[in-house]
Amino acid sequence: MKRLPFFLLSLLPLLLTACPPGQQPTIRTITLNPTQTDGTNWSQQHAYSQSWECDVPWPPGAGFFLNGLGPEPVPGGEIDVGYEDIFNQGAQPFPCEQEQEMLYRGHVMFDFSMFDAIGSATLQFNVAQSENATAGPSEIPANSYATVLGMSTGLINGDNGPYYWPYDSDVTLPACIGGIIKPDCQLDVSSQARQWASGAHANYGFIFAGPILNLPGNLPQDNNAQLSWYANFQVQVVYNPAMNPRAPQ
Repeated sequence: MKRLPFFLLSLLPLLLTACPPGQQPTIRTITLNPTQTDGTNWSQQHAYSQSWECDVPWPPGAGFFLNGLGPEPVPGGEIDVGYEDIFNQGAQPFPCEQEQEMLYRGHVMFDFSMFDAIGSATLQFNVAQSENATAGPSEIPANSYATVLGMSTGLINGDNGPYYWPYDSDVTLPACIGGIIKPDCQLDVSSQARQWASGAHANYGFIFAGPILNLPGNLPQDNNAQLSWYANFQVQVVYNPAMNPRAPQ
């Protein structure tokens, strides 16, 4: 006798509940896009140091960044996740040495308030581009360098205003690359979606982080990077309409 796949077996109790006798249960799948407000955005933290020679006003150009130390640009609807190092060794007679490491995290939020009982939820997204050297060329194929998916615990205050950074309930992100067949990456997020739908966890969205999670005490003297841009976020939700009267029937 042919056995049912595991994921179908796990859904049977949910799908059979609230079904009139003799009637086959109905299930639906709906695609959620990020919310219009705070749907997709990114944040960064950085550490910086420079040598005393950078304060010398001569020769001209001493103390000024030659390659820029600002954050990478991110197209609308995308996030970037990872890190990049910057090291300027400087030149004689006053070698202005500059070191910086910048960490990036992405934030993506979906609205699960229409659901009372979620059967399953699958997060899908694409790897838009990546780089493995600061301001270097885009890798082909694009690599996914984020390693952690967490549940945001809300905004914290920074020099430029509130931003999303801390998280809890983190899980490991699967390895994936940019490819021809889409989506590039997918992950079961049923547990997170159910917690948000039930109110067991405040819904501040997902946090994408890694591979470096904390700024180092000693800044590296290199121009290495592992930085990925992600796009086209969706969540596929499977549910029983009879148990979710506020969801599409």
